[in-house]
Amino acid sequence: MSAMADYTRRLHVLLSDEQFDFLNDLAQRHRRSVGELVREAIDHTYRPVTDTAPLLAVQTLRDHPRCRLSYNQIMIGDGKY
Repeated sequence: MSAMADYTRRLHVLLSDEQFDFLNDLAQRHRRSVGELVREAIDHTYRPVTDTAPLLAVQTLRDHPRCRLSYNQIMIGDGKY
């Protein structure tokens, strides 16, 4: 991830208590900031993928008959490991 100095724009977003609690808990479990999770979600959701190999690997794993993990569990984890 980029250094903090690379971020020059501020965004004010209103969330429900449930949304914030979810992000805050996720950030704590992964020892990351809420802002970092939001920036990563924006990059993964709205930016075009240029290197499709990681995405194909995730899709292959997710589609395997013995895989019981969701896409989010594969990409983000569940905090158990």
